[in-house]
Formats: sequence, structure tokens, C-alpha cells
Amino acid sequence: MLLSDLFEGGDKAGKVKKAQAMVDSGVTMIALLALSDNGAPGYDHELAAKLQAMGIPSFACTPDLFPELMAAAIKGDDLQAFASRVRADG
Repeated sequence: MLLSDLFEGGDKAGKVKKAQAMVDSGVTMIALLALSDNGAPGYDHELAAKLQAMGIPSFACTPDLFPELMAAAIKGDDLQAFASRVRADG
């Protein structure tokens, strides 16, 4: 899991390459985005899209939903379906 707003600076291509190597080695990765004080995610959309293309989802999550998100990730559940269900539940 990566806790980040994805605005790391430095060599973005190198970060993408390292993330791909981790995925290729069998690591399950999730980018858990930082939330602002008002609860809105602020993140590097371009990097999130590159990670998504590699199968690494990027989510913003409140502390209340964090355990459920991590449980779903550990079980290998479809995290897109998890996100859709959470949005639908409001």
C-alpha cells in the first residue's frame, strides 16, 4: 500500500517503473490518497492514471472505511466494485 497524494516530486518515470516491478513480483499495491482538511482528495491525476493502467487502484478513504478497504484488498476483492458499493451506500 502506498499512502500518498502522488505528488512525490523527483523522477516520476522511475517511480512508475519501480511500482511495475513490485506488481510483477506479486505485490498487491493500492495508492491510498491523502485527504484535505475538508475531506476532498487532492492528488496527481496523471500518476494515478498510470498506476491504474498497471492494475494499481488509487482511492481516497475516510478512517471509518479504511479497515473495510484493507480487508477487501487483502482478500483480493474487486476494489472497483468496493468503491461503487461504498458510493451507492452513501
